[in-house]
Amino acid sequence: MTLKLALVVTLFVASCAVSKGRSLTFSTKSLDRYSFPPDFSFGVASSAYQYEGAIEEGGRTYSIWDNFTHAYPGGKLSDGVNSEGIQFYKNLIDELIKNGIKPFVTIYHWDIPQVLDDEYGGFLSPRIIDDFRNYAKVCFENFGEKVDMWTTFNEPYVYSVAGYDSGNKAMGRCSKWVNKLCVAGDSSTEPYLVSHHLLLAHAAAVEEFRTCDKISQDAQIGIVLSPFWFEPYDIASHADKEAVERALASYIGWHLDPLVFGDYPETMKKNAGNRLPSFTKEQSEMVKNSFDFIGINYYTARFVAHQLHSDPSRLRFMTDQHLEYKRFDDYDVGTIPREQILKDTKRIEYHEKHLQELHKAITEDGCDVRGYLVWSLLDNLEWEHGYKVRFGLYYIDYSDDLKRYAKDSSKWFKHFLERSEHPTLLDMFKSMKKWWHALHMI
Repeated sequence: MTLKLALVVTLFVASCAVSKGRSLTFSTKSLDRYSFPPDFSFGVASSAYQYEGAIEEGGRTYSIWDNFTHAYPGGKLSDGVNSEGIQFYKNLIDELIKNGIKPFVTIYHWDIPQVLDDEYGGFLSPRIIDDFRNYAKVCFENFGEKVDMWTTFNEPYVYSVAGYDSGNKAMGRCSKWVNKLCVAGDSSTEPYLVSHHLLLAHAAAVEEFRTCDKISQDAQIGIVLSPFWFEPYDIASHADKEAVERALASYIGWHLDPLVFGDYPETMKKNAGNRLPSFTKEQSEMVKNSFDFIGINYYTARFVAHQLHSDPSRLRFMTDQHLEYKRFDDYDVGTIPREQILKDTKRIEYHEKHLQELHKAITEDGCDVRGYLVWSLLDNLEWEHGYKVRFGLYYIDYSDDLKRYAKDSSKWFKHFLERSEHPTLLDMFKSMKKWWHALHMI
């Protein structure tokens, strides 16, 4: 049986606003808006913690980053729902719709309430599953009539590994020998445990979604993963080629295989042993098929080689698969003058090339892709990197009352999304021809 996944392709996306057009221009002559399906969505993304600020306003309490607590001041349904926080997001959703923007809501973007971490360790404990279920249910009941597209978690790999293996993101836990700034943690067990509970919480939320009478029949729910692509560092090395397979199992299969097959990849079970939790039969059935689509936050590709030696006395997630990563990108542009940042030609080239390849994936390979969402609308707080990293289509001047300046990439994207009220018959014919061909391939 062929399994077809509806993929929403995003670039570092959390939640998104979607803009649709009938006829959109594109700088590459061989590719235009009619190259994509009529209902294909284009949008931009934002993240509550990275954008909102106002830590002590709107009934909000502290979280390890922040957002989940805006609805639950005490972190749990039993502590009451923050009506002011609910109304804030109702107003936001209404304003988006009023302006012709379709909201795409991410329920959790790395910011569990601090009180839940203090009480039972957050995602280290199975108690998080019911609390997350209840939180998701409140979201569905309050926003479900106006929101059709939902994701449960943003980038579970990053949350588990950066928060519990390397400790460079909240929760900041890891083995002391990995990062001296970590005051507690176990890099050999906690990443696996956190992701296990996260997947079960995801499945619990999907159960609520599929039984909620406020959700429309056309609404969909999924999860957003953040896989890299990998190539062997030594193309002639059989060991490096096998390392690629392990890397893909780690970055993709760890969180996708349970959703598709109900279990973790065999290579991960072999290398992690009993440190990787197992699903009961009931849990496996609950997790399996708990998605309508898979979102992909795509950053870049890396070379990977087989790691020859590792210290058995110092086990951790990042060494369990015996991988050595050979290339990392530097996104720090905070010290570059504003005028230079505004001329972001490389960002435009990045999107142009990815749209070309995305088009090939749809029309030549028959991939079922429904949208392309750009991170991010505005420069923002990029987690542990602070304000030095600028992914926004709009430059924010943090030293001058948060003034906004359009980067060249925003002008390019706006031009790409411009509607044409009078598409030519030739354009319409070309569009129908392309998609008739694509439908036969799917």
